[in-house]
Amino acid sequence: MLALDTGLSQTDLDIWRQHLAPTSGHEDGCFAVLNKIDTLWDGLRSEEEIAHHVRRQARQVGDSLGLGPSQILPVSALKGLIAKVIGDEKLLASSGLPLLENALAARVLPAKHELTRGIIRSEISALLGITRAVLETRIAWTDNALAELKLVRGDKVEAGHSLLERAFREKMEFESKLADFQALRSVLTEKSNALFAHLGTDALDAELKNALTSMTESNFTVGIRRAMRRCLEELRAKLDASNTIVGEVHAMMVQASAEYGARLGLRLDDLPTLSLERPARRMARVEQTFRRRFDTISMMLTYEQMSLTRRFFRTVAAEIRDIFLGANLEATFWLRAVVAPLESQISERQSQLRQRMRAVKRLKDASEKLEDQIADLEYARRSLAAQLESLQAIAAEIEFALNSDSRPLAQAA
Repeated sequence: MLALDTGLSQTDLDIWRQHLAPTSGHEDGCFAVLNKIDTLWDGLRSEEEIAHHVRRQARQVGDSLGLGPSQILPVSALKGLIAKVIGDEKLLASSGLPLLENALAARVLPAKHELTRGIIRSEISALLGITRAVLETRIAWTDNALAELKLVRGDKVEAGHSLLERAFREKMEFESKLADFQALRSVLTEKSNALFAHLGTDALDAELKNALTSMTESNFTVGIRRAMRRCLEELRAKLDASNTIVGEVHAMMVQASAEYGARLGLRLDDLPTLSLERPARRMARVEQTFRRRFDTISMMLTYEQMSLTRRFFRTVAAEIRDIFLGANLEATFWLRAVVAPLESQISERQSQLRQRMRAVKRLKDASEKLEDQIADLEYARRSLAAQLESLQAIAAEIEFALNSDSRPLAQAA
């Protein structure tokens, strides 16, 4: 939001380049508003002169920001508000406010829709993947149980004893192979606690509080600068340490998934990864802002101590808090996603083994009901296949809905 009478200042340009400039492929979602065009409505200029002046100013702003002519919107918010209050359609059109409202509906809402769609796709894909793996595991177990039961239709009693012994042996083997799973959970808990000790709000608040105390108690500007630098260095170190822990956790879970997959016959997909590169880049930009706007002799001589402290915490510290809160949220979701597949399949296998023990005991105690059990398993097999087919259809419908054209939303808005 710029003013026609003041134009584009260096501060505005710095904010645009550091925080607002669109990334490649997202240029259409950004535009600049050139407000206060009514300052030219002084009765001395003709409409052609006013339009020429506005176009020239818009072109200069567009060249500086790297935006096209359609992305610079001249408006008069004051006249637009007055026009709406008194119902003056001609004044409303002259204010340019309708064009701004149309731009918000046609560009901002679809961009937000695209961001939301990406989050939904990521979350649903993870849930569908876990559910699909569980269904496929249940189908494999049902097929194995059916094959075993059909083999013993002849000598039911002797086979019943054999199956019971085999089921008990497999259950004991499975539990023995899981003996170190709790140790893995304990290590993962320690790593998670260490990660959130770096990314958590408590650690961030403590670091910012220490910086504020040091800056407030300092009698000289050099002490204030030293406190600012130390704060940024500590927070950068926390991000680096967090990235190291993320790498250790991912490597540990990849190794554990491979071992348990081979040892227990689990079907595990590739684990999701977490990159703290984006928070690190944002932190680097914050450090650049600090060096340019605070870590200079002229800044220290221009502002008194409390004013400098307030400016630091209003700009740099606020941005740092947003960076750490975002990284904390991403790490929380990632830890859930990286552990859930292994835990769900281990839990599912334990449930299958318990069900198999009960089924084999029932077979041993009442071998005459073997055919009924086979029929039940065949029905369960068909039901699981139908659920898997339904899940695939749901996944296709969700993907179709997410890929649908979002233009009707913008038109509705």
